[in-house]
Amino acid sequence: AHVAVGCENGSLLVYDLGSFDLVHRGWHKRHQAVQAVRYSASGRFLAVAGAVSGRVDVHDTRGGRYEICWRFSGHTASVVHVNWSRDGTLLQTACVDGELMHS
Repeated sequence: AHVAVGCENGSLLVYDLGSFDLVHRGWHKRHQAVQAVRYSASGRFLAVAGAVSGRVDVHDTRGGRYEICWRFSGHTASVVHVNWSRDGTLLQTACVDGELMHS
């Protein structure tokens, strides 16, 4: 199992929970804080939301590669929350101005 950490400098760090080893290091958007991270229920996808950009990147976690498979940029303000549907097919995002979006 993995745990994802979003950082103020825009980096995304993923650690193995058993060994505490760093298994992935990537960037959401340099110099823009990561506001929210959330795995889908199956663990296959990880949504990462940025502070200023209003952008949400979805990473495919298969094989531990964490490659971006979707990018959403419909919000005009900072995304502060992301949540997956139970079956992992829908992603809901909320931004600081109260706007909600579904993908």
